[in-house]
Amino acid sequence: MSSEPRQVRAQDVAGLRAVTYWPRAGQTVRELVDELVSQLKLPEAEPDGVTPISYSARRDSDGMALSASEKALDVLENNETVVLEPDVNAG
Repeated sequence: MSSEPRQVRAQDVAGLRAVTYWPRAGQTVRELVDELVSQLKLPEAEPDGVTPISYSARRDSDGMALSASEKALDVLENNETVVLEPDVNAG
């Protein structure tokens, strides 16, 4: 296995914002998503300012939703694109 850092490209669901990110060893998908929300400057609350928005991640290559508890480096290849999308909670 290569010792080169693995990089991923992350973008919002609309493809308007994107960053390059280097996941850390042992980092979960949830931790990765939390950091990417900040780096992409995605809203963390609904327009009412009270209701939080949670995000999930999927691989762009195959559309697979990534589980929050998975290790990021186990489910993402080098140069993979990760799409962050807000979770829709019907009430």
